[in-house]
Amino acid sequence: MRPGFRGVEKIYLDMDGVLADLVGALFAHLNLDPQPVTSYGGVPAALNNALGFGLFDNRKLWALTEQLGAEWWAAIPDLKSRAVFPKTPRFGPLLPGELYRALSGFAPVQIVTVGQGPRSEFGKRLWLRSHISPCAAEDAIVLPPGASKAHLAEPGALLIDDCEAHVLDWRDAGGIGFLWPAPWNTAGSADLSGVLS
Repeated sequence: MRPGFRGVEKIYLDMDGVLADLVGALFAHLNLDPQPVTSYGGVPAALNNALGFGLFDNRKLWALTEQLGAEWWAAIPDLKSRAVFPKTPRFGPLLPGELYRALSGFAPVQIVTVGQGPRSEFGKRLWLRSHISPCAAEDAIVLPPGASKAHLAEPGALLIDDCEAHVLDWRDAGGIGFLWPAPWNTAGSADLSGVLS
């Protein structure tokens, strides 16, 4: 462990909503205008309405993303972050690879994401290979649909995720959870200095 780490020994970094703009890609695919995002279950209500699900049905949305195929997943745009790290000026906007490398200066980083099937898993690995590195793509943990990330939590393990439910489950399982800012979680912050300093 490096000095001044506050116990972080490993970093698990979410992909969709932290590195990759899955929501923006879905908006574009459905020809929706960007708009203020509200949420139900962590996914923008506008997507739910456009897909005609009535009450939100997570399984149908993820089934659509699987049907779109690996090429669609591989082409999802970057999310640029304005991360703040300890004892440094504000960085940003950082491209996904830059954020990954900056975090790697504090502890080993592993991508953890939930796949929707073989096409989305392959596409996510192609995206990671192109935007982060071949090693990050190979080492990424792609969980099956509906899986919890919390089984990876342990003392010293930091999860950075835009989904509040994942972060809360991670903390309940004994890990350090950090909620990444997104329109669907107003409590998130890109200031990592309190966690990594």
